[in-house]
Amino acid sequence: MKNRSSLKFLIALGMISVLLWSSFLTMDVSYAQVSVVDSKTNPESFMAGDTGTVTITIKNSGSRGILSSGAVNIKEIYLESNEIVCHQGYSNIGEILPGGVLSSAESTTLTFPITVPQNMKDGVYFLNLKVVTDSGVKTYSVPIEVDNRSVDLIEQNIPSSIPLKGSTDVELRVVNNRSNPVYNVRIKPIGDFNFTPSEAIILSSTPTEAKKAETTSTPTPAIPGLEDTLKQYQEYLGGMLGGQQESAPISKLAPFESKVVTFSATPNKMGDNKEMQFVLQYTNGKNVHTSELVKSIDVMDMEEIKIVFNEYPSSINRGKDGKISMDVVNGSSEKIESVRVVALDDNIVPSEVFIGEMPANSTFPASFTITTDKVQDTGEKDATFKVVYKSGGTYYESDEYSVGYNISASSTTPETGFTYTMLPLILVVFIVLGIFVIRKRR
Repeated sequence: MKNRSSLKFLIALGMISVLLWSSFLTMDVSYAQVSVVDSKTNPESFMAGDTGTVTITIKNSGSRGILSSGAVNIKEIYLESNEIVCHQGYSNIGEILPGGVLSSAESTTLTFPITVPQNMKDGVYFLNLKVVTDSGVKTYSVPIEVDNRSVDLIEQNIPSSIPLKGSTDVELRVVNNRSNPVYNVRIKPIGDFNFTPSEAIILSSTPTEAKKAETTSTPTPAIPGLEDTLKQYQEYLGGMLGGQQESAPISKLAPFESKVVTFSATPNKMGDNKEMQFVLQYTNGKNVHTSELVKSIDVMDMEEIKIVFNEYPSSINRGKDGKISMDVVNGSSEKIESVRVVALDDNIVPSEVFIGEMPANSTFPASFTITTDKVQDTGEKDATFKVVYKSGGTYYESDEYSVGYNISASSTTPETGFTYTMLPLILVVFIVLGIFVIRKRR
């Protein structure tokens, strides 16, 4: 009887144990789930032919169980695309744990190099992120943008002709037509001129922000071999760009921003159709892009626009006037417009003579009057003139041309004094002679 009771007790205990264990297993609900929580590209928007990176952050969004960790074991992860070239992936990433009561879910950030083929059209393209785990392969879509809008260099103010002597300012405008910033923006002038500055660099209005964007920001996950892979990728990019991974100083042109750049150009020699070439260079991510603007201008010897004096007084009595006549000569091979001769002395009238348009190799007469009624002192003086004119939409001034003259003191004896003094005596003589002749005839 006692043995039978013990057996029943053991059977009941076993059944209770089985029930409890079943309930315990039912409560141990866990699952593993890989999620893409963030993706970024560098550059933000690719141009056709660009090489860059896609940085993806994944985490285990599953849950832990009482007896199971809920970890997901990632064997391999890589990108695929029919349009975009995906260079490499990663293998043997290892386990990623989900979040628990006292801990957050583990995440891993990976960077994948990609290349956009040449002649790729604008648009949003989706890459397939393949995640291989113990339970199979899962696919996630990762978007990248291709935008072929460029940074343009346009003419702001470049004259069609400039003087051989001196320097002339030329203005350009650089325009970022893109929706993302570009960096290391610089303009190099080339031609038979001395340019100041020799190179223009568009400096960033926010250098800290530009510096941050200049360097590829990549978190360092604890994945074996990842650091070496990224280093190889940087060397790969450096080789593509001629080993120039950084350009100093840091410069930036914000999305849809434009800036005016001014160069001072001094010609080396005279001639027609002298080319000024301006080469624009900028980087989109780590990719160097260039464009250029070419402008042909005429370099003129502005001494061909000159004054030739014909007549002028060598001496003027104070209070009297003197006339100056001259020819304005356009000895250049182009017409000039809005031509006027300007007197640079207050006692010369008119103050200027307007001529208007002068054809190439032409002359035009002009005359002025030197007044001395308001001149206080006497002695040697100069009458100075210059020519102001317009060529190719830009105003120029010729050299100054002068003639010398002397102002002498006016005579204290009137010029007509002798005539008026002798006139009565002459009349008396004629009267006496007349009377003598009449009497003799009688």
